[in-house]
Amino acid sequence: MAEFTENFELINSQQTKRIALVITIDGLATKLSNRVVYGGLKRLDTVYDYLSLEGSSLTLSQRLEPEQGKGAVTTLTLSFIDKDGFMTEVISPGFLLDEILGREVTVEMGYEELSYPTDYFVIFRGFISQVEARSGLVVMQLSDPN
Repeated sequence: MAEFTENFELINSQQTKRIALVITIDGLATKLSNRVVYGGLKRLDTVYDYLSLEGSSLTLSQRLEPEQGKGAVTTLTLSFIDKDGFMTEVISPGFLLDEILGREVTVEMGYEELSYPTDYFVIFRGFISQVEARSGLVVMQLSDPN
């Protein structure tokens, strides 16, 4: 079981709180989030608030694929706003990364008022299994490594 920091438990006990997710893609220098993220009292300029919770699936789903020999696959779907074409560059081979598919991804959760990474914890580890570019939006499906 995860051990939470005192700060996390304090904010978590409040009725109103603003969830913050931080997405780390292996090989990408910046991290992606749905909120402005702070490290202590300083805004982190290496974390971009491009994640849109609208169109994202924050529930982990599993499906059985017996014909392929898979017992269950956990997936997570995340939608990112394509501000200034940044997300298009992330998913386009040869721009920021050689290839986006198969890249390892970590999803951490905390609250807007907390310090990253100290008061955040990992809720998902997997890889990018599918990418879809839409007008002004990039949707990524993440799957667990099993």
